[in-house]
Amino acid sequence: MGFDLGLGRWASAFGAALVMTLVAGSAQARPWCSASRLNVTERVICSDAYLRGLDARLQGVHDQADALGETAGAGEWLRGRRDVCGRNKLCIEAAYFDRITVLQARIDAQRVQLRPWCKSSRLNLTERTICGSATLTDLDAYLQGLYDAAKPKGLVYGQSQWLRGRRDGCGDDTLCLAQAYIERITVLENRLGL
Repeated sequence: MGFDLGLGRWASAFGAALVMTLVAGSAQARPWCSASRLNVTERVICSDAYLRGLDARLQGVHDQADALGETAGAGEWLRGRRDVCGRNKLCIEAAYFDRITVLQARIDAQRVQLRPWCKSSRLNLTERTICGSATLTDLDAYLQGLYDAAKPKGLVYGQSQWLRGRRDGCGDDTLCLAQAYIERITVLENRLGL
C-alpha cells in the first residue's frame, strides 16, 4: 500500500504544526514590511501591532488553503478589498476578517471532504475536535488508510476499544488526541510490517 509515514514523521509534523500555529499568532513585524515601496494601507498595517497580528493570522490560514489549492482571489482581495481601505483601520480589520473567513470556509470544506463522517450532526466532543483540526483530520485519514490495509489481514483487533477508550477519552484535548493517533498508527504500522 506504500504507507511510509512512521511515528517520527508524524510527531515531527505535529510539532511543526503546533509551533507554526503559535508563531502565526504573533504580532511581530511582517517580512514584507521592510519593502521599500509600501502603499498607504500597507504602511498602516506595518505600524499597528493588532493589524500585523491579523496579517500573521491570515498568512497562516492562507498557507493552509494554499496547500489545498484554495487561494483563488488573493490578488483581487489585496487590490480590491484591503488596499482600498487606505488609512481606515476598521476597514482594514474588516477586510482581513472577510478574507480569513473565506479561506477558512474553503479549508473546512476540504477537511469535510477528506473525513466524510465530519458531516454528521451526531458527533461527540472528540469527533468535533478532530474535525476542527487539520492535523488531527490528517492523522485520522492516515489511520483510516492503515486500517483499510490491515482489516483484510485480520490485524485491526482492538480498534473499537481504542476508539471508545483511548481516543474518545481525550475529549477535546488536541495533544492527547494526537498522541493517541500516533500510538495507534504505530501499532497498525508494526502489525503491517511497515
